[in-house]
Amino acid sequence: MLLRKVESHSICGNILRQIGKWLIARQQQVVLNGYESASLYVISGVPQGSVLGPLLFLLFTNDIDIGVVNLISYLSSQMIPKWWEYSPVNLKYSCYT
Repeated sequence: MLLRKVESHSICGNILRQIGKWLIARQQQVVLNGYESASLYVISGVPQGSVLGPLLFLLFTNDIDIGVVNLISYLSSQMIPKWWEYSPVNLKYSCYT
C-alpha cells in the first residue's frame, strides 16, 4: 500500500524499486542483557531513525483528511434535520411562554 502511495506521487523507476527493497524483507531482533531473540521478519512500518521514514509517513497520510471531511459532511447532513426538529425555537410549547 505504501509503495502505491509513493508511486501515486510520480516517484517511479529505480527510486521506487530502491524504496521497495529498503522496506521489504527486513528482519528485527531484540538483545537484552546479552540474550538474543530469534530474528523475525518485519511486515509493517519503516526502519526507525531513518531520514526517509518521516517523508514516507507524510506521503502515506497526506490524504487522510479527505475521509474525515466526507464523514463530517455526512454526519452533519444527518444530524441538522433532527436537531432542528427538537430545537427550542421549533417546539410548539416552550417553557418560556
